[in-house]
Amino acid sequence: MNDIYININKVAEIKGLKSTRSIRMAINNGKYKARTIPVNGGYSYEILYSSLEPEVQEKLEDEEMRSTALVPIKDSKPTFISESARMTSLARADIVAALKNIKSKYKTKKEAEFVFLDLYNSGMLLPQVYKFIGKISIGTLRRWVNSKTCPNDKNRTIKECLNAVQKQDIDKNKLNYLMMSTKTRVINKHGITFLGFHYRNELLLDVREEVFIRYSLFDLSKIDVYSLKGEFLCIARQVEKVHPMANVLGTVKDMQDLKQKIQRQGKQLNKAKKEFIKCFPQSEVQVLEIESEPIIEIEQFEPEKTVREHKLTPREKQMNKPMFESDYEKFEWLMNNGCTNPEDRKWLADYIRSDEYYNLYGD
Repeated sequence: MNDIYININKVAEIKGLKSTRSIRMAINNGKYKARTIPVNGGYSYEILYSSLEPEVQEKLEDEEMRSTALVPIKDSKPTFISESARMTSLARADIVAALKNIKSKYKTKKEAEFVFLDLYNSGMLLPQVYKFIGKISIGTLRRWVNSKTCPNDKNRTIKECLNAVQKQDIDKNKLNYLMMSTKTRVINKHGITFLGFHYRNELLLDVREEVFIRYSLFDLSKIDVYSLKGEFLCIARQVEKVHPMANVLGTVKDMQDLKQKIQRQGKQLNKAKKEFIKCFPQSEVQVLEIESEPIIEIEQFEPEKTVREHKLTPREKQMNKPMFESDYEKFEWLMNNGCTNPEDRKWLADYIRSDEYYNLYGD
């Protein structure tokens, strides 16, 4: 079907357009592959099926399916079926039958469908059918499967039976609650520890016993807490960990986060104090105040920086050549530091041939 050309008027009807003007402009812009056909002294267009949008192709296939379905559509009058439509229907039946044989070899229906699709589109499976039909998608394959006769109702297809089932309006929140897992945990000083995270709530400050928790792996930011009798207690939320040195080593965001958490803990402490004082008179018991320890400041000192002596390079030594009182001093200096210019080399060669050199350094 990929090599079939569709009349431009048919495409406009499928798209719900009143005229073909926008489709003609799209053809001129190269969006569709089309050919011209003579009509009533002029010309019109036919568009290649494979160049149309996927949704247009699906609508065209649905229309053709009414005449090429594996099971006749209910209450449809018998019409003349062309040879091409008959061959298409038989080819689709072969594809569905081959898929049914492959399904028995795999555990899941989805895996079998994708394996079959890869084999068929490679041309290795059903090569004659592949030459006639061409490549197909997973959506097309499933539509052909659903067009088969339902085993429980021979007068309707599988798709019609599925569409006839009344859909239930299920609350997603209730469904998610029913799918939650349940665990038993003991409340400790960190609150409730679960999967390496700490969960806290103000209502759990005075509770030190086992509780039931319900959680969803899709959202671990909170857990529902229940007593062992099944009574709902609260929703505990996850406490994000903050590094204790965040105020010194962290970023501005880490510092603000640490500051907010300290303020939140202070508010919780003050609230707990007020609740405690309401229950017990101040004459009987007093709230224990913890005095903060004085901070010992350590005097900071900077070590003295030692100046390293700079050693001169041979080039710097040549540039800082001293003044010599005699020739032998200059000779010894050049022998230790080397010659860097032709003048020094010529002087050194002449000095070695002189009488002074012979008297001082000669054999």
